[in-house]
Amino acid sequence: MDEIKDFEDFYTIKLQPLITNLKAEAGAAGNWGIIAPVTAFLAVVTFAAYQVGYIEQFSGTAITFFIIAIAVSVYFYSNRKDKYTRDFKETIIREIISYLHPGIIYKPDEVIAKEDYKHSGLFRKNFDWYDGDDYMEGIYKNVPFRCSELLTQYESGSRNLLRTIFKGLFFVGEINTFISSATYVWASGHEQTGGSIADERYLLMKLPTVHKIKLECASADFENNFSVYSTNPSEAGSILTKAMTERFVKFKQQVDRDIAISFVAGRCYVAIAINEDLLEPTGFDTDDREEVKKYFFTILLVLSIINQLHLNEMQ
Repeated sequence: MDEIKDFEDFYTIKLQPLITNLKAEAGAAGNWGIIAPVTAFLAVVTFAAYQVGYIEQFSGTAITFFIIAIAVSVYFYSNRKDKYTRDFKETIIREIISYLHPGIIYKPDEVIAKEDYKHSGLFRKNFDWYDGDDYMEGIYKNVPFRCSELLTQYESGSRNLLRTIFKGLFFVGEINTFISSATYVWASGHEQTGGSIADERYLLMKLPTVHKIKLECASADFENNFSVYSTNPSEAGSILTKAMTERFVKFKQQVDRDIAISFVAGRCYVAIAINEDLLEPTGFDTDDREEVKKYFFTILLVLSIINQLHLNEMQ
């Protein structure tokens, strides 16, 4: 990726002191994380022993005690874990963002607006669940942008099981108000055009009338990975130049993820599918330098969208 900073020096000078301050908090959360399952195990053993008649005296009292202990330990674990996650983001993640691009506004508990998601046209399936966090907005290379981690799901089947539509990084860049059409670059095989009238009417969010576009300048790699649809074929051709299609292929290869991109009424929308949580601490090992490096490169990925796609040249 472009503009990779010296992570090792940054970690030692800036992050290490902050991480040291979080050690006690991480330890407390981790301890409660051990106490909760151990207490649950002892409760199960006690109940099983009572069922087979191995113990009788005070068994009811013991089981009641363990149930209370489980509830208390789960409460404290959840409370300490949430506090650690919150403080981790407010110190470590915020410091990384400030280092990479000081102008970014970071709101850990907020998510990209539903209107942006719908307006992008990248995922048309009606959703029942919309959630996310780690919202960021700013201006980079004169491109105003906003993004967040996002999860959308829909209910399926008689048991109303939630199935994922999209999980990952969702990005919006303000590029050119003179782009009036809508051009969609979907992953090949995942076109959002609908398979039937019933799909269009009942299952999918509205989309303007689009035409499949065959780009004469596109390489075989682009054709194999993407499908292009647009409300204005002529304008789509001016956006998706040979250079731009090459950038799409290169960017997909670099991130090694499924991506979808649209240009709608002056905005560029980018969705990068990522299954793991982006900026959430996965454990309580504060000395895991490689884990912190993942957050560093996740934030660089946001800036890399503008760099790799040359969105600043579309102003």
